[in-house]
Amino acid sequence: NFTDHTEAHVEQVAEKSLEAADALESAIDKETFKIENDDPDHIELVGNIDKTVLEGAALSHDTGMSGNGYALEYYKGEDGKKHCRRDEEGNIVVRKENNANFDEVRENHSLNSAINVLADREKYKQLGYSDSQVDMMAAECMAHSKSSSGVADLNSRNDWGECFDRI
Repeated sequence: NFTDHTEAHVEQVAEKSLEAADALESAIDKETFKIENDDPDHIELVGNIDKTVLEGAALSHDTGMSGNGYALEYYKGEDGKKHCRRDEEGNIVVRKENNANFDEVRENHSLNSAINVLADREKYKQLGYSDSQVDMMAAECMAHSKSSSGVADLNSRNDWGECFDRI
């Protein structure tokens, strides 16, 4: 049950993502979008956006809504935030998702969209994407949901590290 996640939705996401990339590149080029931050965790935004990757990620970002994927185990930390449960070796706990539970499918769809992209690497390569572009598309699919990716701040190395751990 994709609800509103139709072909028109993903096409609109692709179109709006490319528009946002153009606006972001323009603002960076004009130096009107400069964030001064000396924090070593901070990643500076740059204007070299691979729009082929962005469009591919936008078109693939909701494939995880189809179900039959994986679910991360969470707990609420002392800070009130949702954290991934880890086993005794420090690995994130993952299990098969319950397709009968729409909320669980939705909560984990960005993870499963990223996994779908990686699983279909050869198909994407046949379409002209490089291995690096496929990896970037998977990261962008994962990051489109703050709650399941862990990326609350696009400029945070720690948040992106958590995102990659979850994938």
